[in-house]
Amino acid sequence: MSFFDESPISSPQPNVAQGQLFSSFSSVAFTPELEARRGAKRKVVDQSQDEKHIRIDPVQVRTIVRDCLSKSLYDSAIFWADKLVTVTQHAPDDVFLLGRCYFQSKQFRRAVHLFTRSSCLHLEGSASLPFQFLAAQCLGELGEWEDALATIGEDEDLFLSRFHASQADSPLSPPDETSEVSLWACVAWMRGRSYEGLENRARAKIWYRLAILRDVKCTQAFDRLLDGRMMSTQEERTLVTHLCCSHPIFIHLFHICRCIYIYVISSIVNVPTDRRRNGIPSRARMA
Repeated sequence: MSFFDESPISSPQPNVAQGQLFSSFSSVAFTPELEARRGAKRKVVDQSQDEKHIRIDPVQVRTIVRDCLSKSLYDSAIFWADKLVTVTQHAPDDVFLLGRCYFQSKQFRRAVHLFTRSSCLHLEGSASLPFQFLAAQCLGELGEWEDALATIGEDEDLFLSRFHASQADSPLSPPDETSEVSLWACVAWMRGRSYEGLENRARAKIWYRLAILRDVKCTQAFDRLLDGRMMSTQEERTLVTHLCCSHPIFIHLFHICRCIYIYVISSIVNVPTDRRRNGIPSRARMA
C-alpha cells in the first residue's frame, strides 16, 4: 500500500485479556467483603466527626481534679486540670486549681509561670490575693524570699491599708463568717515567713502577730513565733490576752485555740531553764 492510499484504516481489535481484567476488577469491587470494609470506614469517619462536637462538662472535670488531689493522684489531677483550663479559656478559678495541682506535686516553678502567664497575679481588688499567696508559697519553697515578698507586695503601707480595709470593725475582729482560715491572715503569715527567710526577724515578728490577731486559727503564725523565740514570756501572754473573737460562729473554736495557746505558753514557762536553752520544738508541745 502506497503512502497516498486513502483506504480506511482498520480499527484495532480489542484485547481479550484486558477485557477480562476489567471485568474481574468490576466484579471484585462489589463483593460483600469490600462493602463491609467501606461501611466500617464510613462509621469511623462519622464517629470522628461526632467527636468534634463532644463538649466537656467543666463541673464534672473539676470534681475529677479535686478527687485526684484528695487521693494524691497529682499527675492525673494535672492532666485533667490542664484540659479544664483549656475548655474554660483560662478562667481564674480553674487556673488556680491547676496551680494547686502543680504546688501539690512540687512543681513550684510551673505554678508561678502559670499565674504570671495568665495575668492572675494582677487581677482587680482582692481577686488576685489567692494567686499571690500561692505564688509566694511556691517561691518560698524555692528559697527565693525576695521574689516571694515582691509577689505579695513590698509596699507595706499599701498592704496594711488593704489589710485593715478588709475588716468590718477592727484589726482584731474575724473577717469571715465561715470556719475557713482568713486568707488575709495567711498572707500576713507569708509576709512574716518571707522576712524570716531574709533574716529580718523584727519585721517577721510584726507580721506573725498580725496574722494570729487576725485569725486565731492561723496556728502556723503562733508556731513560728514560738519556734523562732521572737517574743518574751510576757509578750506571749499579752498576745494571747489580746486575741479576740467578735463573731458568734467562732466562739467555741476560738476558746479551743486560746486554751491551746495558753497551755503551750505555760508549758514553756514550766520547762527547766537548761531544757529551754536547748530548745523544745513547739510543734511537739502542741501535738
